[in-house]
Amino acid sequence: PFRVGARDDDDLALIDRILERARTRDRIAHVREVMAPKVIRSWMGRFRYVIGARLHSLILAAAAGVPVLGVNYEPKVRHVMEGIRDHGLVVEPSELSASSIIRYLEEFEPRYQERRALLREAGAERARAARRTFDLVSAVARVRDARAEARS
Repeated sequence: PFRVGARDDDDLALIDRILERARTRDRIAHVREVMAPKVIRSWMGRFRYVIGARLHSLILAAAAGVPVLGVNYEPKVRHVMEGIRDHGLVVEPSELSASSIIRYLEEFEPRYQERRALLREAGAERARAARRTFDLVSAVARVRDARAEARS
């Protein structure tokens, strides 16, 4: 979970309520310990689909090449989902139902392997862009530090 203990916003409490109602509890992965993002991404890479409301679950699943169904609880979820629009779907919480999930799966499944490969490539491109941004920011910081050192 990414949020714990906040009043009316405790992921563990919500997950427990979902698990109580789930008919296929034996097929649901519920991990309570904190894991590094690389470990989570690797673990999520084994899933066929991820349905998520928390932003980082969607980002890590997409980075692993797993199609996602994002629940738009905040605008940032829609923003991220728009970046992978051909490989995932965003739904409003009020629209989330068994039938909306089934409809998504039925639309996605016929070209599953092709879409998953495209999603992996899109994730790799985002990672390359992030590295370029990091390199640029690092270069700017080095120039700033060198100028500050020259002045002293």
